[in-house]
Amino acid sequence: MADSVVIEKAGLSSDEFGFLANIVSRPADDAGRLVYADWLEEQGDPRGSFLRNFVEAYRANEPLPDLGGVPAAWADVVGLTITAKVAEAGLRRWGGELLSLARPALRIEAGEANFDDPPPPPTASGTTRLGGDPDLARGTDYPTGADGVPLHFLGQFNLADFQGTVAGLSFPADGLLSLFRPQSDGKNCYPTPEDCPRLVRVTPIGTRLARVPRPVGLTDQPAPFRPGLRLVETLRLPAEFSKWPGVSLTYEQASRLGEVFPTNLGGTAYILLGHVTHGNIGEEPLKDRPDWVQLVLLPYFEGPDYGISDMSLSYQLPAADLKAGRFDRLEATFG
Repeated sequence: MADSVVIEKAGLSSDEFGFLANIVSRPADDAGRLVYADWLEEQGDPRGSFLRNFVEAYRANEPLPDLGGVPAAWADVVGLTITAKVAEAGLRRWGGELLSLARPALRIEAGEANFDDPPPPPTASGTTRLGGDPDLARGTDYPTGADGVPLHFLGQFNLADFQGTVAGLSFPADGLLSLFRPQSDGKNCYPTPEDCPRLVRVTPIGTRLARVPRPVGLTDQPAPFRPGLRLVETLRLPAEFSKWPGVSLTYEQASRLGEVFPTNLGGTAYILLGHVTHGNIGEEPLKDRPDWVQLVLLPYFEGPDYGISDMSLSYQLPAADLKAGRFDRLEATFG
């Protein structure tokens, strides 16, 4: 289907998944990379010798192999992209400290939002997409905030699409994940604590779905369906990584890495999992809560008059809650 989502996975085969998950669970440890390199070489895969040469060159403080010839998602998840940027910034000594902070994520890429002449969304229910009207359990009313005002629908994700990605391990195995935010009321769309549990839902697999139209007359224009959706596996660093426990970088050193490897929005409008990388302030709500995860980072505003803002909303919750599809402890931050 032309409107189906494309998943850019790090592994080229399902046999690689265990190796990749092991690397991401201990990203600062080269042992997992070298075991993976052995396996790739046994399969006759040239990525094996590339990975081994990269690790050895980094250890020897020698020039690193160019990442341009290997898949970008693979280089990201194996930790090579972050490592290369650390070396470029002259910070090899701190590579392990920084890699230890990296978290798996799915970078979400899509076509421009066309508010004037929006394309029709897929007719099939329960598909992964941004914008349009939500697919909800048949008979369900359109969701509202704690004040009774209908919420703004952002997008939905068929969790089966995440299977075979390391990030997918953090989610329920199946179901339909739907994301909302409050209406902006012309100024802001910051959720209240009472709003937060209403902003995310997982509809179980097998539920009969119906497309529920958004009520008319609301402040925010409906987000149009955005075609060309891609989910790309990656690793993300926190924006204010120098403030995290165990990191000995000075502010000046962190700034050098930030110049060559910005960790804020940087043109990416949506991220699932990863880190809270707000574009204008260094709020780090996960820094002292290792058992919490970011669910999604999304634009604070998106509309016909201002495009996508460089300010963002992040939803966070305990990792166990996300895996269970429970959202009563969901929190939101703005930056």
